[in-house]
Amino acid sequence: MLFAAVHFAENQDAVLPGAHPILEMAARALREHLKVGPVHLLGWADAREGGAAGLRLSARRAAVVRDYLVACGIDPCRLVAAAHRSAQQERCPDSEAARAEHRRVEIHVD
Repeated sequence: MLFAAVHFAENQDAVLPGAHPILEMAARALREHLKVGPVHLLGWADAREGGAAGLRLSARRAAVVRDYLVACGIDPCRLVAAAHRSAQQERCPDSEAARAEHRRVEIHVD
């Protein structure tokens, strides 16, 4: 189940200031619900960030979110960070808004 999504600037893996409340909310919920897990952190890149470099960027974004949650007290054993790519990403409209939606890490809980 998709719990939250954190968006990133183009070609960047740093957490945007506006994402901090989302990550704090996620950390608080995970601290309150210790039996929830595993938590999958799926990193995405937009079509312009494609190829092998985009996959590495997606992995770095997922790792940044994992590290943030660990710094908030979440047990790293509960977190699974991975890069993700789909055919849908290649077919997305070529607009800044559409690309921005793809630059994200999704937080999924089981």
